[in-house]
Amino acid sequence: MIWRIGDGYISFWWENWTGKGALAKLLHLATKSKKVMVADFIINGNWNELKLGQELPSSIVNDILQIQIYKGHDKIIWTAEPNGSIRAMVMQWWMTKTNNKIQETMHQCLPTILCWEIWKSRCNARFEGIKASTYRIIERVTWLMTLILNKQFPCLNFAGNWKELCIKIERVNLVLNIKFIKWREPPDNYLKLNTDGCSKGNPGEAGGGGILRDH
Repeated sequence: MIWRIGDGYISFWWENWTGKGALAKLLHLATKSKKVMVADFIINGNWNELKLGQELPSSIVNDILQIQIYKGHDKIIWTAEPNGSIRAMVMQWWMTKTNNKIQETMHQCLPTILCWEIWKSRCNARFEGIKASTYRIIERVTWLMTLILNKQFPCLNFAGNWKELCIKIERVNLVLNIKFIKWREPPDNYLKLNTDGCSKGNPGEAGGGGILRDH
């Protein structure tokens, strides 16, 4: 997703409006304020090249100068590849081979969570006048995904931002613990009853049995 610039009332540093992702992340400027707006770098419907040059490398400034400024409000748009549908992208995601059970859980849940948060953001913008934010959507998706993973795998204690979460999931390795199991005789003057059983459905035919043994 990417913002199409209109009035510019979106975060300059923390929204994806250049097609390169959040500029603060791209340039490793984590302390940049979320209150700085794109509109602060626009004068009379044109980019303020001088002010952009004071904040950004020339290569990024040149890319920004090629971005068209539209009339009206900013608009978030979907940037799926022209030769593929959203459904095809989701199906491809679900069919991707995973490295472990945790990554498999994330692959199953993420498309649904993402669509839900995008839909909520759209409804909030349309009916309550709350401006949509890709940064807020990512935060919500990360929080929900972390909640699910911590519920399913409580011993791993997932936390952090989306990038940290993905790195931790990819680094999880399956540890195989082998425990030797054998029948142990009971103490003197005791009997041990071992049982087993099975059924063909519920309800259905069933059977069971057992054996008593001493030491």
